[in-house]
Amino acid sequence: MSDSPELLKPNPEVTDSELQIEIGNLRAENESLRQKFAESRDTIETLTRGTEALNEQLATANQAITEWDDSIESLKQELAENTRYYAARLNEAGATIGTLKDKLEAAQAKNQRLKNDSGNSQAEIVELRSQLEAERVDRKQIEVELSQLKQNFAPVATLLEKSTPDVATILSQLRVKRKKSPVSLADIEAILEIIEES
Repeated sequence: MSDSPELLKPNPEVTDSELQIEIGNLRAENESLRQKFAESRDTIETLTRGTEALNEQLATANQAITEWDDSIESLKQELAENTRYYAARLNEAGATIGTLKDKLEAAQAKNQRLKNDSGNSQAEIVELRSQLEAERVDRKQIEVELSQLKQNFAPVATLLEKSTPDVATILSQLRVKRKKSPVSLADIEAILEIIEES
């Protein structure tokens, strides 16, 4: 500032003491400006360092965001795979449930048939019991008749004792006379044994 042409130009109205004061003021102002410039430079350096730190933080944040984006994309893919997997399992479970329902319906139908068959079997059992009772009555009647025959035809019994009768012949003759007779070959043999014992 001391080299400025305006300052070097003499002003006859200005005294040396005024110039000295002015120069002192200018020097003080210059020093103040230097301090402010130094402070500003320090502030700029601080701001620059802060900006660099912020840029580093921003880069770190961008890196973290990129990693988060990658992680989110990976999670999305995993979720899609899991969704497909569990959807397939649900479809399989649905098919299995359908199969089990069909089997259950078939089992229920079979159970109903068995109940119906059981009812029919019960009716058959009642009928067979009735037939058995009728056969017992017939057998008792035959035993009574045989007892009467034994008493009335003692000579025949004596004759039978002397000669062994043909059991098959007796059975066939009985069936000729009584077509619906439930007597079997074993029954005739038992009758002959009874006759022989008495």
